[in-house]
Amino acid sequence: MKATGFLLLTLVTAGAGYLAFTTLQAKETGRDATSTEGRLFEGLFERVNDVRSLTVRSGDESVSLQRDEGGWGLAERGGYPVPFDKVKELVVAVAQLEIDEPKTAKPENHAKLGVEDPSSPEATSSLLRLLDASGAPLAELVVGNARRGGVFVRRDGEDQVYLCKGTVAPETSPKEWVETELMRIGGDRMQTVTIQHQDGELVLVERSDEGTNQFRVGNVPEGKEEQYPGVANGVATALSYLQLDDVQPLSAIDLTDDPVCFTTYETNDGLVLEFQLALVDGEQWIHVSARSQDLDGGDAIGPLPNAETAQGDDAQAEAGAEEDAARADRVAQEADAMNARFAPWAFRIVDYKAEQIGRRMEQLVQDPAPLDETTDPFGDEPAAESPFSIEDLLGGEDAPSEEPVLQDEEPAVGEDPQGETSEDAPAESAPEEPVEEPVLEDAEPEGPEDSEPAGDDPAGQDG
Repeated sequence: MKATGFLLLTLVTAGAGYLAFTTLQAKETGRDATSTEGRLFEGLFERVNDVRSLTVRSGDESVSLQRDEGGWGLAERGGYPVPFDKVKELVVAVAQLEIDEPKTAKPENHAKLGVEDPSSPEATSSLLRLLDASGAPLAELVVGNARRGGVFVRRDGEDQVYLCKGTVAPETSPKEWVETELMRIGGDRMQTVTIQHQDGELVLVERSDEGTNQFRVGNVPEGKEEQYPGVANGVATALSYLQLDDVQPLSAIDLTDDPVCFTTYETNDGLVLEFQLALVDGEQWIHVSARSQDLDGGDAIGPLPNAETAQGDDAQAEAGAEEDAARADRVAQEADAMNARFAPWAFRIVDYKAEQIGRRMEQLVQDPAPLDETTDPFGDEPAAESPFSIEDLLGGEDAPSEEPVLQDEEPAVGEDPQGETSEDAPAESAPEEPVEEPVLEDAEPEGPEDSEPAGDDPAGQDG
């Protein structure tokens, strides 16, 4: 055999041996450090249910989630519940990461792709770790920048960076992991709100009229008035979308050191919500408790059976009683569910919601506006001055002695249009018996009884 052929055979054999070795190594480790295809973590997809905890760290921020019999909880917040779907979304996304192409393996280029050391205070990368029940890692990866429907990642402890198909966006803020909405109770359901401040001030807000969503201050102090109609609406509708800004176990928050007020919301179907509002390190924190109350058929939603009709209609009375019982049971269940969720916890809320729940009387009422005699109460312009004085209107000494003649009145007989008596007109008298008055030559006959037709010559025309 020629030397050239032997060398070629040797190279082929060596290459095949290397390929077999690397293939065996990939099978043993579950991955290939330079693989250009396949999932980033082979076998993880089949073990997603083995994940019992996960941690996310970026710079100085970190968050830890743990799973127990009750579900997933936020370790930094005393185990406050975390929705299962949020955890599932992240774990499955990691398990489905597929390598699109390898990128740099040089650490000096990591920052350009956002996969630098996550422990650096200036880091934009995140270190995500998925652990089993024993604390052993199922997957550890550094997550970097997103690009073209994919994301740059590298396995923790490795320098090789991959562009993977898929999306992974781990959050380090505890707020991003919990359900932030606490309750959603609209103004159409609210009936009254009572705010009892620590200094003794009491604010009562009540519905203006049944069937409307306008509210008023029910205990306006004497000498005051509401600042404007509907000024109390913000207080009554504060629970229409109440959400938390942070959460801590109630045992970790002291709400008695700097209390603000106790506020009670009562709905028109019997739900009562009691809020304890306090300042903790300058931030607004609340604790919520719920209960149901018997309305005695007086304030329930919807028409209630008429008492007189019910006496003559047992079926209608029974249906009304069943409806009331069903409503009371529904509200009682709602209160129990709220207490199960809220009782162990204190919640930080945003300032404007805390201000609505703890509103002061001075924020709702004002002194009545002074009455300006020169101002038209129905407009913004000053009222026009009357041409007549008070004495004129009351008929005083300076009042005119004669009434003005209206333009459309006929002047009296013997009086010219200017109201002056003609010197030629005879003085009027009141004869005891009717006398025939002579027809004046320059006057029109007053009627057929006074004169007869004169042919073509108009009556009263000079000859």
